[in-house]
Amino acid sequence: MKESDINDLIAKKSKELEHLREKVSQLNQELIGKIQKEIVSATEEVAKKLGIDVVLDKQVFITGGLDLTEKVLYRLNQTK
Repeated sequence: MKESDINDLIAKKSKELEHLREKVSQLNQELIGKIQKEIVSATEEVAKKLGIDVVLDKQVFITGGLDLTEKVLYRLNQTK
């Protein structure tokens, strides 16, 4: 095989791989979006059930409050 043929093959395969990388990245973003929607929905359900109007990420918070993590995880696992 000539060096130019090898370089052409490498370029062709690189282009194919780039297309696949883009597809994987798109699927990843779609899955992340779906998971985030499920988490928000479960959080809203748990908060409503407990009569909580505002839910904050614990990184925003220094002290106090009620940790809903276990309840939200339980709710997410119920839907599976």
